[in-house]
Amino acid sequence: MESGARPIGSSCSSPAALSREYKLVMLGAGGVGKSAMTMQFISHRFPEDHDPTIEDAYKIRIRIDDEPANLDILDTAGQVLNPEPSEQCL
Repeated sequence: MESGARPIGSSCSSPAALSREYKLVMLGAGGVGKSAMTMQFISHRFPEDHDPTIEDAYKIRIRIDDEPANLDILDTAGQVLNPEPSEQCL
C-alpha cells in the first residue's frame, strides 16, 4: 500500500471534525447588552460592570439536538444600524 493510503472503510476524520459549525454575530446599538448576553451564554455569569467592547471573538463547543457543534461568536462594538443617508456616503 502506498504511503498515505488508507484501507476502504477507514476514516481520518475525528468526531470533532464531524461537528457542525455555526457562526453568530452580536449586533446592536451601544450599551444594550450584547456583551452581557454573550458572557451569560458562554460562562453562565452576568458581568456587573459595563466595559465597552471594541470587538471580541469566542469559540465554544455546544450540543444542538444532542449532537456536538462548534460555535464561533463575534461580539461587536455598538453599531448605528440605520445611519443618516449623508453619513452613508462618507
